[in-house]
Amino acid sequence: MWHSCGRYTIEGLFAKCDPVVRETYRAFEKAALEIAPFHVIPQKTRVVFQLRIRCTGATPTKRLLRVHFITR
Repeated sequence: MWHSCGRYTIEGLFAKCDPVVRETYRAFEKAALEIAPFHVIPQKTRVVFQLRIRCTGATPTKRLLRVHFITR
């Protein structure tokens, strides 16, 4: 996929965000990891949580965190 190539970090994704966005992400990540042992994968514009497939993720913006879920 176009966004798969590269080395991205959580810190880089949240570098320009308001502190509340990073705090919200931390709470989201903590809750997700309590549910299942997800692989947390930072990408160019988002972070995804993967088991066998990417099943949830979040896209940070300056002032908010967009959370998305994939359902079947």
